[in-house]
Amino acid sequence: MPHLRSQLDGLLVAAFAVGLLAPTIDLFVRPAEVRSARRENRTPALFPSRVTGLSTLSSFPSKFDAWFADRLGLRDRLLRGHQALRHFVFHSEATPTLIEGKEGWLYFGSDGSVPVMRGVSPFTQTDLEHWRADIESRRDWLRSRGIDFAFAIAPNKQTIYPEYLPDELVQLGPTRLDQLTAYMRANSDVRFVDLRPALVAEKAQDQGGDFVYYPLGSHWSWRGGWVGWNEIARSMTEKWPTLKPIPRADLVRSEVSELSADTMMVTSYISDLIHQRSFAYDPLLPDTVLTRNDLGGIVESHRPDETLPKTVIFHDSFGAWMLPFSARSSSSMHALWQHAFAKETVLMDHPDIVVQVYTERVLSWGLVKLAPENDPVDAESFAKLAQLWGPIDGTSPTLPLCEGGVRIVRANGDLRIEQEGENGLIEMPVADVPPGQQLALHIDITAPRQTVLTIFYQLSHERRFARRRLAMTVLEAGRNDIRFRLRMPEVWGPIKVRIGAKGTYVLHSIEARAAK
Repeated sequence: MPHLRSQLDGLLVAAFAVGLLAPTIDLFVRPAEVRSARRENRTPALFPSRVTGLSTLSSFPSKFDAWFADRLGLRDRLLRGHQALRHFVFHSEATPTLIEGKEGWLYFGSDGSVPVMRGVSPFTQTDLEHWRADIESRRDWLRSRGIDFAFAIAPNKQTIYPEYLPDELVQLGPTRLDQLTAYMRANSDVRFVDLRPALVAEKAQDQGGDFVYYPLGSHWSWRGGWVGWNEIARSMTEKWPTLKPIPRADLVRSEVSELSADTMMVTSYISDLIHQRSFAYDPLLPDTVLTRNDLGGIVESHRPDETLPKTVIFHDSFGAWMLPFSARSSSSMHALWQHAFAKETVLMDHPDIVVQVYTERVLSWGLVKLAPENDPVDAESFAKLAQLWGPIDGTSPTLPLCEGGVRIVRANGDLRIEQEGENGLIEMPVADVPPGQQLALHIDITAPRQTVLTIFYQLSHERRFARRRLAMTVLEAGRNDIRFRLRMPEVWGPIKVRIGAKGTYVLHSIEARAAK
């Protein structure tokens, strides 16, 4: 018996040692990508910067802990076990952003979704008036150019399927979408399209796991995208008779791989243990040419039918399920996944119709303000302005920092920019504009084709980049030597530059000055 106990103790010690060493062994056995926090839709924590004083010393332990935790060996396996216990044994939410509903349904619970859905975080009268003014500013800018406009909110899943929510999440008052819809109807003639009645009516067609919204996801399904677009088209039929809703008979229904379905469980490491069905509803697209991005999403379409309108759509993630149907209804369509209203894109495309459609959560974030116009500055006037930084060119001692799918190399005295995707950013130096003055830029660049150049900036009272702080300018194919100033005082800190289309660009020079 003592001998057996000794053997068991030895096995216990060995198992304990293996458990301690396993994460370290994993670091050398498997690639880092399988453990990366990017699977959780976030960037892994960076290694803390060098200690230079008391403030950086005090923050070093927590930053190091975050860095180490995001790179721990067996991190993904440990998280998978933890999430499985929470979901299957303790029946608690797999992540803090998820709400576990009835019959296995999941709901997104972040971005203020719960208090807004319950009606305990309503808009004020001032909020409603700001929203009306922001939406009308888009309508007015487009109307002055003879372009029609529609604005729609894609409802959250809990708005259309409240019956699967936990019983304790009862609605206590009107939601922000209730308030804004009523306010726009009473106080504006903007084409503000309420998608909720049609989506609720479509629920009557649910059968066999085929729902208007994905049970495990936060988005609507292809049926939801179809209904959403039909309601937008129906709202414009009087002015555009050829823009008719797509009948159900023109859709080809098929069950597709579960991997194509939207699921919030993908960030929880146990998506392969929880299943849902997925159905595609493909519209008949005769003679339609679709252009897709690197991820397969539709970005453009063309049909040889001049009786149909030309359409530009600004959308978020919900719009991806709507685009095959809007492509069917447009002679040409240009879809941009962004919250900003890109006036420059509209001016390049010359559309008949512009549509903005965003998830209901945008009512918590706020609508991106309509960017101010850029004021052109002639060369002589620009030369008299106070210099902030630059010019930066191929002879500069250091190259600008890059992030995303873009890189810069020196080439024949210039800077060659290789834009591999559509999200690359180039960070320029700090541009602390004096109080009461505005940022002026001179950009000399050669572009392979027409595109849009976007400047992201921050204000002195914000001290961070925000989606709504941006300015855009059109780049023509060939050489562009442009000077302009932003109609925005108190620009502070570095600016970031994004060139909107893939390709190779030659940056001859860029500099910043302060304009009174």
